[in-house]
Amino acid sequence: MLKRNRWNWALVTLLLCGAPACGSGSDLATDDSAIGANDGGLLLDSSAIAADSASAPDGTVSNGYSEPICQLTDVTAISKNHSAAKLRETLVALAKARYPIAVAFIDAQKDAQLQAWFNNPGDFSHVIERFEVAVHEGCHLWGFANRKPGRYAYRLTEALSFDLPNLQNFNRDQLVNVHKDVSHDFYAKTYLTGQSGAQDFTILLDEYNAYVHSLATRYCTRDLMPANRATSAKDGILTFMYYVGAYLKLAREQYPDDYNEIIADAKHVEMILAIWDRAEFYLKLTENMPKLQIREQLIRGWTYAPEIVAEIDRLRKL
Repeated sequence: MLKRNRWNWALVTLLLCGAPACGSGSDLATDDSAIGANDGGLLLDSSAIAADSASAPDGTVSNGYSEPICQLTDVTAISKNHSAAKLRETLVALAKARYPIAVAFIDAQKDAQLQAWFNNPGDFSHVIERFEVAVHEGCHLWGFANRKPGRYAYRLTEALSFDLPNLQNFNRDQLVNVHKDVSHDFYAKTYLTGQSGAQDFTILLDEYNAYVHSLATRYCTRDLMPANRATSAKDGILTFMYYVGAYLKLAREQYPDDYNEIIADAKHVEMILAIWDRAEFYLKLTENMPKLQIREQLIRGWTYAPEIVAEIDRLRKL
């Protein structure tokens, strides 16, 4: 068995939230040549907002999961009030208007941390473009701020959070050895190699949760995306669903002690399934929104391979 890691949490914070590529990978050029490309510009159109809201799905569930669906509230007043000095105020207002779950993630960040995600904080269109990154990274920082010694905190929704024991399992870089197509996984270099790849299942689950928040944030601000842009929001969560399923399979087959540690904790199992179901909820809501994906079909092939789905089904039967 691989040596289990005891984490220096300051280093983990740096690795998760200090790296330029951390986050959803957020916006990709449509040729998916790089993670994190930005090419801004957007117009606010309240008539388009109303039309989109009228056609939005209103009750999709997956495995019985459901949550209130965000409303595409007009943000013109927020835009007019915005300035670089009011970045926090703007982000909180956006969260309240579009994705209330994220208010806690904004509040968990110091001003310097918030400002780090924005190259041009005075430009409202840039703030909209990078809002998802602030939410994703704030999800991590909320977890760090609310963790207890020997434990880790995960916030899925306003009503559902988990306080779980740290797991000392094998490194996630082992997934490279069993990956279906690592050469076409544009998240692998960031998450499965180097110091990031040396993280274990506890931190993998944190990213898994954060990428659902990324997709939900993009869904809730979809009307504000420039017409010529596409984002990797669906690719990100599908990739991490695959990583979690592949990790469980590898653990069960090659690291049985680690696997047993995971499934012995009922709350870990509950959370893995809750995040999976929440991910599918938002994937269903966005199934006819091609601007929220780059390589969705390729990654879906990995995530929904029978052997990966079987690992999730095993958890449901516990």
